[in-house]
Amino acid sequence: MRRLVSAVYLVAFAVRFAWVLLVQSPRGAVYSDMAGYVGRAEALVWGPPLVDPRMEAFYPFGTHWLIAGELAIFGRDSAVGVAFVHALVGAIPPACVVWLVARLDRARSRSLAVAAGLFAALWPPQIVYAGYFLSEIWFTAAVLLATALAANVFDTAHARAQRWPAVCAGIAAAAAIVIRPQVILTIAIAGALFVLAPRRRARLRRHARSLALLAAPIALTLMLSSARFHAYTGRWGLVSENAALMRLFGETDVAVVSSAWFAPSGAFVGGWFGAGLKQPHGPHNTFDYTGYLGDPEILDRERHARLVGVPWTARFDRAAGNLFALVLDNEPFPEAQVGTVAWRRSLGRQSRRALTFVLLPLALLGGLVVLRGRRRTRAAGALVFANLATLVSLPAVFYMEARYRVPYDPFVIALAFVGVGACIRRLKNTKAPDARGAEGLRSNSSADQKNVVG
Repeated sequence: MRRLVSAVYLVAFAVRFAWVLLVQSPRGAVYSDMAGYVGRAEALVWGPPLVDPRMEAFYPFGTHWLIAGELAIFGRDSAVGVAFVHALVGAIPPACVVWLVARLDRARSRSLAVAAGLFAALWPPQIVYAGYFLSEIWFTAAVLLATALAANVFDTAHARAQRWPAVCAGIAAAAAIVIRPQVILTIAIAGALFVLAPRRRARLRRHARSLALLAAPIALTLMLSSARFHAYTGRWGLVSENAALMRLFGETDVAVVSSAWFAPSGAFVGGWFGAGLKQPHGPHNTFDYTGYLGDPEILDRERHARLVGVPWTARFDRAAGNLFALVLDNEPFPEAQVGTVAWRRSLGRQSRRALTFVLLPLALLGGLVVLRGRRRTRAAGALVFANLATLVSLPAVFYMEARYRVPYDPFVIALAFVGVGACIRRLKNTKAPDARGAEGLRSNSSADQKNVVG
């Protein structure tokens, strides 16, 4: 299996390396969100620091720290160096898909697992983000690696042999948290699924040491991140404080927030944040105010004011709209801005159709297969379901768009290929009795002929 995983990884690496060098280099798309990540990364490496230090805590810090690392190593303009790093990181999820499908599929078909990994390696929404300075490739690699390693720890009977995988799973989960803190919800959902299963609780007791080793990097990261948050804002928090802004976008009709304020240094600062899907922008869905852009008290007060008198049905419709925006009628940013490149726009449309009409139905079937699977696959299944449950539950209160779904596509692909395996086995089982029946019929006919002759 290791050779197969390595082969898929090399294919995924080559595709992403070629994409960055030949199609889309991150250095050629430094604008909007990408400019924000690069600006914070460059300020971290070369300075000067941001005018208002509170903005250091407004965004999760994991991505711009990682980008700062690659810029510090390879320089500002090294296209080959950036391509190498992004291909190296972006190839991790397809390799993890191979292992997950081999674990989740009841028949443990290696060919099916390799096919799933190759599909993930060539899945366009995963490839294109290697060409941007964004959080998607980093988060996808971290969350897939954490899931695969943790599932291996708790699906293996020999707890002592899983200590280092447990530590590595904890480190990967901690990295995912500081890139996108929503992983905290995934951990909570997975913990609930494990606690509610009696047999799983017994296995957790047997793996108590591995569980402690897995939890240690997460707990340490959250403590250090909380101290960092307090140092920049004067308030206690975990990773970032843009949750109030994302809730304002997710639960109301606000599409643009802009503000102006005096930084602690006395400098006058202005900033704005927009929800790209909500078009057109007008006075009715714009919120302008005087004060810090990320002030949770101001943003929460505006959200509550706009929700006064709004019926629960309208709020449910908005939450459903946020959920559908993850898949339907929504090309992921920033590929949606590539208006002059026809083949890339066509590739995006075909990918959305394949996801909607092929992958999602097969993933539902694969999920049913996993639920009915053997006990040794239950940890992997619980962790995959926890990740997808996070994706589905977040749009109820937070603003979402298709780019926030892309990191979870490998989980959908893994379940879809489990569904493909179930369909193949059903077809084989259907044909086999027919063949035996036809053979029996021919034998009976021969016997009848002999009796007639006799």
